Amino acid sequence: MGQLTSPRWTPAQETAITDRGGALLLSAAAGSGKTAVLTERAVGLMCQENDPVPAEQLLIVTFTNAAAAELRARLAKKLNARLAQTPAGSPQLHWMRRQQMMLGRADICTIDAFCIKLLRQQFRALDIPPDFTTGDEGGLLTLREQAMADTLEAAYRQENFCRFADLLGRSRSDQEAAEAIGRMYDFLRTLPDYPAQLEAYCAAWENDAPLEQTEVCRAQARWAVRELRQADESLAYAQTLCTQAQQEGFDAVQKAYGPPLTQERGALANVMALFDALRWDEALAALDGWKKARVSFARAKTPEEKNAEPGTAFYWKKRVVTARDDAAQMVKDLQGSGLPTRQEYEEDRQAAAPLVRALADAVTEFDRRFWEARREHKLLDFADLEHLALKLLWDGNGPTPLAAQIAGGYRAVMVDEYQDTNRLQDTLYRCLAGDGSKLFLVGDLKQSIYRFRQADPTVFQEKKQEYALYRNPTPGAPAPAYPAQLALDNNFRSAKDVIAAINGIFGAVMTPTAGGVDYANTPGEALALPPQPEAYPGGCELCLVSSPEKEDAGYIARRIREMLDKGFPVRDGAGGTRPCRPEDFAILLRSWTNADNYLQALEGEGLQGYSAAREDLLDSPAVRPLLSLLHVLDNPAQDVALASVLLSPLVGLTMGELTELRAARPRGTLYQAVLPRPEQSEKSRGEEKAEGFYVSLSHLRNLARTLPVDRLLDEILAHTGYLALAGAMPGGEVRRREVLDFLNLACGLGDQGLAALVRSLDALAKRGQVNSAKGDPVRPGCVSVMTIHGSKGLEFPVVFCARLSKQFNTQDLNHAVLFHPKSGVGLKLRGPGGTYATLAYEQVRRAAREEGLGEEMRVLYVALTRAKDRLILTLPVTEEPLPAATEPNAKSKGWEKLADNAVHVRMGNRLPLSPGEWVLAAAMGHKSSERLWSQVDLCPADAGLTLTDAWPLELRMEKAPPARTAEVRQEIEAAADPELFRQLAEGFAWRYPHEARTRLAAKVSVTGLVHRDEEVQMERPAFLQKDSMTGAEKGTVTHAFLQHADLELAVRDLEAEARRQEQLGLIARENVENLDRPALERFFEGELFRRIGQAEQALREYAFISAVPAAALAETDEEKAGLDPQADTVLIQGVADLVLVFDDHVEIVDYKTDHSKTADELMRAYAAQLRLYARAIGRRLAPKPVTRCTLYSFALGREVDVPLRGM
Repeated sequence: MGQLTSPRWTPAQETAITDRGGALLLSAAAGSGKTAVLTERAVGLMCQENDPVPAEQLLIVTFTNAAAAELRARLAKKLNARLAQTPAGSPQLHWMRRQQMMLGRADICTIDAFCIKLLRQQFRALDIPPDFTTGDEGGLLTLREQAMADTLEAAYRQENFCRFADLLGRSRSDQEAAEAIGRMYDFLRTLPDYPAQLEAYCAAWENDAPLEQTEVCRAQARWAVRELRQADESLAYAQTLCTQAQQEGFDAVQKAYGPPLTQERGALANVMALFDALRWDEALAALDGWKKARVSFARAKTPEEKNAEPGTAFYWKKRVVTARDDAAQMVKDLQGSGLPTRQEYEEDRQAAAPLVRALADAVTEFDRRFWEARREHKLLDFADLEHLALKLLWDGNGPTPLAAQIAGGYRAVMVDEYQDTNRLQDTLYRCLAGDGSKLFLVGDLKQSIYRFRQADPTVFQEKKQEYALYRNPTPGAPAPAYPAQLALDNNFRSAKDVIAAINGIFGAVMTPTAGGVDYANTPGEALALPPQPEAYPGGCELCLVSSPEKEDAGYIARRIREMLDKGFPVRDGAGGTRPCRPEDFAILLRSWTNADNYLQALEGEGLQGYSAAREDLLDSPAVRPLLSLLHVLDNPAQDVALASVLLSPLVGLTMGELTELRAARPRGTLYQAVLPRPEQSEKSRGEEKAEGFYVSLSHLRNLARTLPVDRLLDEILAHTGYLALAGAMPGGEVRRREVLDFLNLACGLGDQGLAALVRSLDALAKRGQVNSAKGDPVRPGCVSVMTIHGSKGLEFPVVFCARLSKQFNTQDLNHAVLFHPKSGVGLKLRGPGGTYATLAYEQVRRAAREEGLGEEMRVLYVALTRAKDRLILTLPVTEEPLPAATEPNAKSKGWEKLADNAVHVRMGNRLPLSPGEWVLAAAMGHKSSERLWSQVDLCPADAGLTLTDAWPLELRMEKAPPARTAEVRQEIEAAADPELFRQLAEGFAWRYPHEARTRLAAKVSVTGLVHRDEEVQMERPAFLQKDSMTGAEKGTVTHAFLQHADLELAVRDLEAEARRQEQLGLIARENVENLDRPALERFFEGELFRRIGQAEQALREYAFISAVPAAALAETDEEKAGLDPQADTVLIQGVADLVLVFDDHVEIVDYKTDHSKTADELMRAYAAQLRLYARAIGRRLAPKPVTRCTLYSFALGREVDVPLRGM
């Protein structure tokens, strides 16, 4: 068929377009033209001479709907061009016209869109309603929260789940337990057969094999050897320095330090050998004993000259000591990582296994309840689409007959952005590709940045390891082996010096463990120049911006202003240059935090910034007034929401007019101040606006009583003209779109009415990150401000990578339970000193930390590769700039710390805390870093570096300029107005009449209420711990024993019950010996135990939640006076030790283990707590009254009655 005159393809691009031999994995670097190649290959398949592929037999999967639409348009344009070049009488003309028509029916879509199509065709096989819809996070939130509440209610009936929840702080809130279930559920749903995987995770904890036979031991041993090998490399380098010193005539250095270093390396080799052999306890003992090998070294002496200049003994000594101290620190870090002995591991495993199982059961129950709710409401989430599709296509062992039938309808399966897939999606692709030869996978591992959306870059990584390198077929040579991988490394986007700088930076810091790629040593990973590069050089700057606040917004705005004023040249796309324009600049941020600072700084320089979309739709300036209006329609007595509406464009009051309204009616709610005053003949401008708003609000509130939410929203828009108001805001096009996105979200949440909508929106606002649809990323005349994720797929002539000193967000690594696809479930346990990490927890946390750092490295790569002509990296620091020529030995502590840390990050023996540390680590290998090297004791050779200028870098140290404001305000001096002063004083003295309510918590614990003013008692520090327990600690153990005790067994055989609890992991072995046996015997012989036997029910650890009047909890008479005795209530939560339920009454008992309190002191300390228990439990168990509350003191051996007065 006719061939279109094409651009000059590189050999690799040509191969990717034309090869038909089998499956291909295309590693396409940034700016390598992968979309053009994908388009050309698809068109080539449809238009090839022999056996062309019909458009409807193509499956092309994209990452977003926008990408699918763009690709379909590109294909249509290419087909049109080919059709125009096809002669009129050609026999292929009809075929190509048919492809042009059928292109609209071709499966060019996201994987979710494909799954929707499949499920609508096969709904009968899945027992799902045919009219299902896909719900977004907002639409599903209410169902999810209800399913979670029901799950928790059921789970708390299980003892092991209660113990698991206690690890997370159940007595304070259920939120941690709910979050743990939710996080595990979301994590599991990215795996193909997640119920089986969940069972495997539990089985790993329940496996009673010796530690050395477990995968966690093998993984931890490999990690320990890796860390020790780094330490050994530092010691080996110290030996090299000793040899070099000896060669320069300093024999004392070799004599003093050589033998100890040899001894230490030998000891270290022994430790590594033991870990390699999985002789775990021996390895730990050898590791602990390694300190002893350091004694002689520490006492070695050299001539006491303090001159550290090259050519002196002290110079060599400092270098040797520094290298050896680095090794010692690495070993110390390993020793401090909490590696347990075999016995400790087994005790932890036995304690944790039932808790992990309890969590898994809760997740399974939540999965069931949430699925039933979704099916009942005919709603599916995106994970449902993929799992249900997999159920149709995969039977657990291989593709189903249906999968084979569907795969037979496709002759090519092409996947774009393959680096952002997960294992579930990858399994779907394999099912749709038949024998796999149809696959064409396109992506770049270095640009996989969606791990937070459960993307799994290891899927791409494994393909790179499995697929053979592509060999071009040549006469006499073996045919290419398939599946094969091919690299596109020519960058057609960036200028040559920008490419060189990117390669210089990532060649230094991107490694298999940091980024998943050996950037410097793997062919095809580093960027290559195009075959015919332009002469324009481009450039890269690293700007260390001195700012006490570590802010660079003002500096960046000033630089952009200067570059615009000077007409900084950028390429014009036609081989020449032109002066830069505002739209040529992009400021890239890791997150939206402090983004407004950059927009304001640009405004201060007379520039307009533009942001296509905020991350959180509900925080948009255009959406906040609508959100507040919905709150006011639901309940107008909300002062903050009403003030927001009044000051917004919906009403247009100024702050002064609002103040006048409030001052005229200072009492009551703000809504009462807005009410019309018919008796007033003359009205101010503010009062006229307020009166008009009241009429509109009354009308809309009447409509809200009867109209469904979608129609109510239509009425709001029609009545207020708010869409036009939003369009008139700065960035009006974006604001208008945000309003429409919000209305779509609200319609999806509003099927239960206005009140339910408001609650759902509040819940979404609390969770944050309700995404808005993105608009055009660039606007003429504006500087673009966006996140790095938002810049993916874009390019700009000048890119500022801002605020590189912002530390990585590692909060997800601090949860008490963590998950990892390969390492499983990691759980913390609680010991005498608080929670501690188990061996499995450390393994999961380490794997997650490494993957998180790899993701951050790839995010940095994406940011840097957006630049076409100029790349400017800004790293805010608090230190003053160093002078160009630093005096010998003149050092700054701040710069010394900064440079030393960068060197150690470069050496690989210290983890970075921010992306700026990676950039600075790379820069330490460049000649421009000499000022920084002057600040550290090391020299480049100590880090294995030779300073080079082979790649371009301009290192600048500059102070942040003072901020400029958009307007210069004239100061006017005027005499004070006494009347105005009086009014202001009265205004500032005003007190909010409902202030007492603002201090009310919605839900509090009884213990927190009663003991809120008590001094916190600290635990004994570790150095004061003794083998024996204090009396209070023994009491705590005794209390815990009674909580779980089988009372019938305990009264017959106390020791047998203690052994039972020890075997079940309910009480630690060392605590069995510390049980207060005399106190327990008195308890079993006493009156209280007799009443326990007589009760209908003895409820132990009875958890309750109840509403009580808020006035009862007020601390002062002033607070009590501000509360409504009937309307103002607070939920209180607590756990009663023992509740005895008789046929006609209820008694409450609280165990007390205080060893130093008399009966009167116990009464004063705990009476209020017992009365609150009685009030709450009495309501819960009504109509049976609570007639008695007692404190059972183990120290006194008797009960102390608490009078019920005050209830």
